[in-house]
Amino acid sequence: MISSLIASIVFFSLLQLLIGDMKISLAFALFVFLYSFAYASRIIKKAIHKTKLRSECSNFINTYIVSLSITNSLEQAFKDSCLHPSKNLEKVIKRCGSLDVFDNLNSIATYFSSSNFDVFLNILKLYNNNGGNILEMSMNLQSELRRKETMVSSIKQIALRKVYEFISLWAFCLAILIFCRIGLTSIYKSMQTLAYFNYEIIGFFVFLLISIHLIITKTHNSLMRSI
Repeated sequence: MISSLIASIVFFSLLQLLIGDMKISLAFALFVFLYSFAYASRIIKKAIHKTKLRSECSNFINTYIVSLSITNSLEQAFKDSCLHPSKNLEKVIKRCGSLDVFDNLNSIATYFSSSNFDVFLNILKLYNNNGGNILEMSMNLQSELRRKETMVSSIKQIALRKVYEFISLWAFCLAILIFCRIGLTSIYKSMQTLAYFNYEIIGFFVFLLISIHLIITKTHNSLMRSI
C-alpha cells in the first residue's frame, strides 16, 4: 500500500513538473497506484514468499536427513528440524499434536506444498519400512535441492543486475528531461507550445510503465519456473 502510494506520488510529481497538466497527472498517478497495488506489489510479494518457502523447505529436509543419519530416530530428527522455524511454520508445528511423526510431516507437507517434500516423505517411508542408509537413499533428492538453490540464486543475481541497469537507464533519461525543464526553462516552454510535445512526454511515461511491467513479469515467471 505504502509503496504503491509512493510510486503514484513520484509519477504525479514528475508529470506535473514536465507537462503541468493536473488532470493528466492525477489520472496517470491513479493508474500507477492501482497497477502497483493490484498487480505489481502482489506478484512481487508472491515471488518473495515462494522463494522463502522453497528455501525453508530445503533447509527442513536437509536438517532432517542429517539429524536422522546421526540419531537414527525419526522423532528426534523431526524435533531437530523444527528448532528454528519461521513464524508461519511455527504455527503449523504447534498444530501438530499427533504422536505419529508421519502425521506431523504430512501436515508440514501441506504447508510447503512442494514436490520435493513429497519425494522426501516417500524416502522416509521407505527408510522406515526397510531401513538403509538415509544419506545414500536421499542423494538424488539432495542433488536436486542444490540444483534448484543454484538456479534460484543465479536468477536473483541476473534479476538484480537487470533492475540496476533498468533503473540507471531510465533515471538518466528522466534526469535529462528534468534538467531541460529546470535548466533550460525558456527553451522547454517554447517546446511545450508544440501540439505534440506533451503527448510525447505522456508516451515516454507510458513506455516506462510498460517496461516496468515487462521486467516485473519476466522476473516473476523465471523465479516461479525455477521454484
